[in-house]
Amino acid sequence: MLNFVNLTSQTIDVLSDKGVVSIQPDSRGPVKIITASVEDENHECVINGETYGITLGVQEDVVYIDNLPKPEPNTYYIVPSLVGRVISRILGRDDLVIPATSSGDRPIRAENRRIMAVRKLIWMNPYDDE
Repeated sequence: MLNFVNLTSQTIDVLSDKGVVSIQPDSRGPVKIITASVEDENHECVINGETYGITLGVQEDVVYIDNLPKPEPNTYYIVPSLVGRVISRILGRDDLVIPATSSGDRPIRAENRRIMAVRKLIWMNPYDDE
């Protein structure tokens, strides 16, 4: 049997064979990627034929990952999508999943288009070279 630990800041509602199940955020708080300082660069850009001054923040390398527990048998950690993609590749962790929120995954939405629940969790395969 698998255990899921929610390391996001929000409750994750997942459709199961018994209806929607809510996975509350873990008491340890959300996992975070801490990066080196961001250097701002100002650039002139043309958007729709007009010139604008746009600031681009140039992010440095990942410094450390905060609040990620050590792997435990039969335990998967639910993390935000971007965090999962980065951590699975950098650390080679094979115990991370993300909520399936893309339109192709057909999440359950309210009338205002807000996601109410996901139909599945997606395993972040650190060994996938795609």
